[in-house]
Amino acid sequence: MLRILFWLLTAAAIAWAAFDPRLRDAEGIPTGAICLPLSLAAASLVLGAAWRSEWRRAALWLALALAGQAAALQMIDAGTRLHYQHYRPLGWLAAHRPWLLVLAGFQTAAVVAGWRRRWRPAWGWLRRHFRWWQLGGVAAVFALTAATVSEDVRFYAAELAFAALLQAVNLGNIALVGWSIPGGALPQLGERLAAWFGDSGPA
Repeated sequence: MLRILFWLLTAAAIAWAAFDPRLRDAEGIPTGAICLPLSLAAASLVLGAAWRSEWRRAALWLALALAGQAAALQMIDAGTRLHYQHYRPLGWLAAHRPWLLVLAGFQTAAVVAGWRRRWRPAWGWLRRHFRWWQLGGVAAVFALTAATVSEDVRFYAAELAFAALLQAVNLGNIALVGWSIPGGALPQLGERLAAWFGDSGPA
């Protein structure tokens, strides 16, 4: 029944993308907003395909990553006019696109719960393989490049914190996908990747 539900959700999301006029401009051309229902369709498709297999846990995290990243991209003021792209203010999102914040909040809560028992071994691995200044440098580059510089310092600081949080949540989500791949499937997955992209060789 759950697989049937996922297929139905996939069809519903595709229908939403195909027929909702709010996802198109005045000339009927799809806008960037169409990526959200298409990503939700892809997430439901992944869940339906993997639900009764050993890949189910990885599929759950991958579906969440697809939906969360799509929601994060919809929060950006992009469009066709020439301007710097910034995340919209939280007040504007709460008033006009609250479902994006709900989806981002759900993803954040799920990722935090998923990392509850994993952060200690992960932190230990990082400390064994990197120096503190290397970790600090990576964290600084990660955070400072999360948003475009703005003339308003307060707006820039708030946007930078919000963007860095979204990036960290999505990075943690992708790590959980990798963590959830069945151990016995890794050699077979490696063989398939080598067949598609070629063997990397000893180097």
